[in-house]
Amino acid sequence: MPTLTGPFAMDHAGDPGGDAAALDIGGLCKSFAAIPVLRGVSLAVRAGEVHALLGENGAGKSTLIRCCAGALRPDAGVIRIAGVAATFAGPADALRAGVRVIHQERSLVPYFDVVETVFLGRRQPRRLLRLDRAAMRAAVAAVADRLAPGLPLDVPVARLSPGQQQMAEILRAFLGRARIVFFDEPTAALGEAEARLLFDAIRRLRDEGVAVVYVSHRLEEVLALCDRATVLRDGAVAGGGRCAELDVSTIVQMMSGAHAAAPAARAAPGGGLLRLVEWNVGVRCGEIVGLYGLLGAGRSRSLRALFGAGGRLQATLRGIPYAPRTPRAAIAAGVVLVPEDRAAQGLMLRQPVRVNATLPLLRRFRRRGWLPLPAGGRERAFTLSLRRLVGLRLADPEQRAGTLSGGNQQKLLLGRWLAQTNALWLLDEPTRGIDVAAKAELHAEIRALAAAGAAVLLATSDLGELLALSDRVVVLRAGRVAAAFAPGAATGPAVLAASLGQ
Repeated sequence: MPTLTGPFAMDHAGDPGGDAAALDIGGLCKSFAAIPVLRGVSLAVRAGEVHALLGENGAGKSTLIRCCAGALRPDAGVIRIAGVAATFAGPADALRAGVRVIHQERSLVPYFDVVETVFLGRRQPRRLLRLDRAAMRAAVAAVADRLAPGLPLDVPVARLSPGQQQMAEILRAFLGRARIVFFDEPTAALGEAEARLLFDAIRRLRDEGVAVVYVSHRLEEVLALCDRATVLRDGAVAGGGRCAELDVSTIVQMMSGAHAAAPAARAAPGGGLLRLVEWNVGVRCGEIVGLYGLLGAGRSRSLRALFGAGGRLQATLRGIPYAPRTPRAAIAAGVVLVPEDRAAQGLMLRQPVRVNATLPLLRRFRRRGWLPLPAGGRERAFTLSLRRLVGLRLADPEQRAGTLSGGNQQKLLLGRWLAQTNALWLLDEPTRGIDVAAKAELHAEIRALAAAGAAVLLATSDLGELLALSDRVVVLRAGRVAAAFAPGAATGPAVLAASLGQ
C-alpha cells in the first residue's frame, strides 16, 4: 500500500474540494550510478487538463513517468496526488491511487478478445465455479461506451486495427476509476484517422475530470490537443506555458537549449569508404558522421544491419556491395560496433575483464590443437595493454567486468577493437550513462580514431555530443533521411526541428 501522509479516498469517485492539483510534483530528483537523470523537477497537472510533457531523448520524461507510476523511487522530492503526499512501494500502489500509464508499446495477447484482454491480470467475476462472461462483458462495455464507442469487444485483438488495439489498452487502464493518466507517445504507430479517435477519447477523459499527461514528439498535435506544456532538458524544467501561447519554434528552442554549431571539419577527409545507397549518404575515411533521430527513427537498427546483426541496409563498402550476414563477416571486412546497451549486447558482466577484452578476438588468443584452451597469459597481457592505451581503470584483469564503472565499461568496449585495423567504427550511444570526465576521455578517443584515418558513424541522442564530435550530421525520421547538414551547418534547433518533421 502507498504510504500517505493524510486521508485519501481510494474509490476515486471524484476530486476533493479545494485548489489542489490532481498531480503535484515538487523538486523530484533521481540518479543512476551517480548520474543525475532528474534534477529538481517540479510541475503541477490539474484535474480536467491535458498537460504535455516534452523534451528530446534523454531529457528525463520516461524516468519521471516511472517515478509517478511506482516503478522507481525518487531520491528526493515529493509526489502529491490531490494534495496528499504519497510514496509508492510499487506499481500496484500507484494503480490503487488512480495512476495509469498507456505505454507506446502495446502488451496485448493476440488471440484474446477485447473483454478477455481488459480483464487480463485482474480479478475476474465468477458465477459458481465458472467465469461470469456476461458480467465481464457488461463491465467492459460500460467503459467502452464512454471512451471507445463502436469498438468490437468480442473480436481477437490480432484482427483489430492499430488504433482499435490502442483503444483496448485504454480500456484496460480505465476498467477501474482513474485519476491521472500518462500517455507515452500514443500516436507513434497510428494513422491520422486512428489518431483522431484517440484524441476524441482523451478529450472525453478531460471532460470527465481526469488529469492527462501527454508525451509526444509530434508538436503540432501537442499544440492542438493540450492545454499546457512543460519542457524538460537534461533532467530539469527548461520552460513551458499555455499551449495557446506557444509555437513549435519556441518549444524546439526550449528543448534544444543553447547548443553550439558543429565545429568545422578537422581536415579534409580521405576517400569514400561507406555508401548508404537508400539514404544517398556517404562516409569517408577520417570523418565522423553523426546520426540523430528520435525514438524509433532507425539509428540503432541501421547500425546493427551494417554489423550483420539483423536486418538489411543497402550499402557499398569500398565501392563493393556490402550486406554482411553475420558479425563475423562484418569484422572480417574491418567493420566494428560498439552497441547501445553495453550490459545486454556488449559485455558479459559476470566474466573477468580479461575474457571480455578478448571476446571478439578469440582466434588470436587460442592455442592450436583439437582442444583449444585459453592462453591466459597472452589475454592478461593484452588486457593490461588496454589499460595503458585507453586509460582503463581496473585492479586486475581477473576483475569482473560488472564491477567497472560505466565509463570504464565503455572504454573496454571501445578499446578491445583497437588491436586490429578497422576501417569503419559504428558507435551507438557511446557515452550513455557515464560521468562528465569519462565522457570527455571517450570523446578524445573517438576524435583520435578519425584522426588516424578511420571512418566513424556515430549515433547519439545527446545533441551537445552530436554537434561537438560530428563533421557532418544526418537526421533520421521513420527510417529515412529527414535532413543532412554540411560541415559546420548544423545547430541544435535545426537538427531537432528536422527530427520532429519540421
